[in-house]
Amino acid sequence: MEIKLDQGVRLDLKDALKLIGKLFVRECRLVMNSHLADMPHNDTGLLARSLRVSIKNDTVKITAGVRYATALFMGSNRHGHKIAGKPLFDYVLDKIQPEIKRIIEQSAVIETGGDGRRSGGE
Repeated sequence: MEIKLDQGVRLDLKDALKLIGKLFVRECRLVMNSHLADMPHNDTGLLARSLRVSIKNDTVKITAGVRYATALFMGSNRHGHKIAGKPLFDYVLDKIQPEIKRIIEQSAVIETGGDGRRSGGE
């Protein structure tokens, strides 16, 4: 995803990234509860409860802290049994991309003249 900034505009990302992380996890949980055919289902709630958000250096990191997450999301071929992946994170990212762009646009801070004032994107 690419967002271009005009001269004199900077992003105040900390709160925006927190909001994006919460939105992503919430949407993952909604998708798991919706029982879509090609997505993981929320039978025990272990996967949903293991989703974590961390923010470092203007980067959002979402992790699923269960052992089987990689095999579930990417698929597996073990002992002659091929299991198709259920790409939850890819699906959710595609689904919420317009909302992510809106959140980032609202976090833009326009630097004004020499008086040191700023105006936000709200």
